[in-house]
Amino acid sequence: MTQPEISGRLVKWTVELGEYDIEYQPQRAIKAQALSDFVTEMVVPDTGGIWRIFADGASCKDGSGVGVWLISPTEEKIRLAVRLDFRASNNEAEYEAVIVGIKAARNVGANQVIIYTDSQLVAQQVKGVYEVREEKFVKYLAIIKELSTHFVSWSIEQIPREENTEVDALAKMAASLSDYQEPGISYHTNLVSSVDTGPPRARENNWTTPILDYISLSYLSEDIKEASQIKRRAARFVVIDDRIYRRSFQGPLLKCISGDESIYVLREIHEGCCGDHIGATHLARKALLAGFWWPTMHQDAARVVRSCEGCQRHSNINHHPTTLMQPIWASYPFDQWGLDIVGSFPTARAQKKFLLVGIDYFSKWVEAEPLAKITEEEVLKFLWKNIVCRFGIPRKLISDNGRQFQGNKVRTWCEEMKITQSFTSVAYPQANGQTEVTNRTIVQALRARLFGVGKDWVEELSSVLWAYRTTPRTATGEILFSLVYGSEAVLPAEIGQTSARVKTYPEDNDNARASELDLIEERRENGNQNGGLSASGDESL
Repeated sequence: MTQPEISGRLVKWTVELGEYDIEYQPQRAIKAQALSDFVTEMVVPDTGGIWRIFADGASCKDGSGVGVWLISPTEEKIRLAVRLDFRASNNEAEYEAVIVGIKAARNVGANQVIIYTDSQLVAQQVKGVYEVREEKFVKYLAIIKELSTHFVSWSIEQIPREENTEVDALAKMAASLSDYQEPGISYHTNLVSSVDTGPPRARENNWTTPILDYISLSYLSEDIKEASQIKRRAARFVVIDDRIYRRSFQGPLLKCISGDESIYVLREIHEGCCGDHIGATHLARKALLAGFWWPTMHQDAARVVRSCEGCQRHSNINHHPTTLMQPIWASYPFDQWGLDIVGSFPTARAQKKFLLVGIDYFSKWVEAEPLAKITEEEVLKFLWKNIVCRFGIPRKLISDNGRQFQGNKVRTWCEEMKITQSFTSVAYPQANGQTEVTNRTIVQALRARLFGVGKDWVEELSSVLWAYRTTPRTATGEILFSLVYGSEAVLPAEIGQTSARVKTYPEDNDNARASELDLIEERRENGNQNGGLSASGDESL
């Protein structure tokens, strides 16, 4: 049409269509070299080298997305962006990213692949280092193992987040944009999760099934009495994303679990990496505070404690009648500290065999430091590092009459800091009873944790202190961590069995955190009224 003189017929068409102001744009031919370059770039023949796959997933309020980079043995790069058009948590998005990367590697004919992800959970679960409890993650692992059989060799490695920033940016753009177009990037949308593409599995039948059927499907048993009970019980439950939660009397929603899930939570809290082998009552309460609930919590907690050999061998045996607590008044947190030496223990690394313990009389917060020798210099280092630099200069220190506490160096230092020293009498050890009770608790927890393991007690000390600080204490009725910092710590059990507050964590948490800090004074006052200033007596484990 651009050269109508070539053919008479084309001249006729040009004259007849010219009145409509039609312009003609010729379709240019694709040069053979351009097509060859495209094929060479996008379909790289397998030369026996290793393909590198960088995968990352992102989940935000606008949606979820996946970013994948495939790098061939000859350094050609293929970039993929996939929007997940379904609700997915951050860990689920990370799993989806790995699956998308594996499928893409299959499509380009790779035989050897290494997958790089910045998710420690996904990398360690795929390797088998971390145990998988979540049912959906078990399905994801099954899919990954099935896809991996198509490769001669494959592996997965965790890399720092800083080395995965480009893929992370690609995943975030895919998550936030409904239509994403950029040269060199292949964009897709997954409408359903990878684990939902197969036939649905039968739901586990447990105590939550009747309540879940009633709330979701309005189904009730034909037994009138049982149906009436389910109706009454269902009023305290709510279903979110096919998961049932219970409305607690304290306010937050509690995730309802059963069977192996409940036993895992109890054992993780009782004897896990941050467990301190607490008693059944405190164990059940700590599981509640972590955000879990099931009907037989206390019975299961008691059974776990009874079956723990470490608890049975090293539990405290009380040979004297309970006495009234002797009050020692502390007007403000970290105003008054008690100090004591525990030991000697079996010699550990660096010849450490003693434990210097300090406890705040107001909040019951505990600091401890393993020592190789008991000297004034070590006591001064402990006071400066663990107390002054963290909580400020105290008003008063209470200790026994040991030379390491009343030597000239310690006295001079306390005078310079305007710190009052008080020493207990050998005839009245109750004056420092709070420290003695804490010492017994720490020693018992160490014995129970080390029983049959043979580890270094210094290595387990941090876990024991963490467990002590995140367990409700009888004296105050509060968790030490919450009483000091104004918020509750996230426990390992809440990661292995995702709790409600972990799953629904708001990104804009600043206002809620500020409100908690404003209300911390009220919680401290309640702890004061509950007897938080008592200094001695027996504290229930």
